[in-house]
Amino acid sequence: AQGPGGGHMRHDGGPQGPGGPGFGHAGQAGPPIEMIAERLGLSDDQKAEWKAIHEKAREGGEPLMKAAGASKEAFDKALEAENADVATVGQAAIAMKAARSQVEAHHKATMEAAKAILTPEQAAKFGEMQKHMMRGPGPGPGGPSGQGMRKPQGPRELK
Repeated sequence: AQGPGGGHMRHDGGPQGPGGPGFGHAGQAGPPIEMIAERLGLSDDQKAEWKAIHEKAREGGEPLMKAAGASKEAFDKALEAENADVATVGQAAIAMKAARSQVEAHHKATMEAAKAILTPEQAAKFGEMQKHMMRGPGPGPGGPSGQGMRKPQGPRELK
């Protein structure tokens, strides 16, 4: 499943870690630093900086992730109530969107900080890695052509 901003959902229901790719081990969000370092050719100094950036992001993002999860639970509860109140559902949806926006902003800031330590060549490789991670393996919607789903054509006249 996907979380806010298209990130992959973790087993705990939260979106991909707030720091995004580059930290974590099996069962956690993002590929491990060893894989990133190998693919990008990071120096030892860059590895240390990458780890520090993502550790700081994880610490700072934890409360944002919890708030996003709580807002999603509140939305689900409001929506699934026996006599769901449209205003309550709407307020919960707005709160959920705001929480997601905070997570997305935190993720974006982390990615910018991470990119800042890369050489132009490494940054280009990292951009390609991000595109691949967002797209995932295999053909997308609409088949291998990658053209996506067709737009609705509108009502047709019956003859």
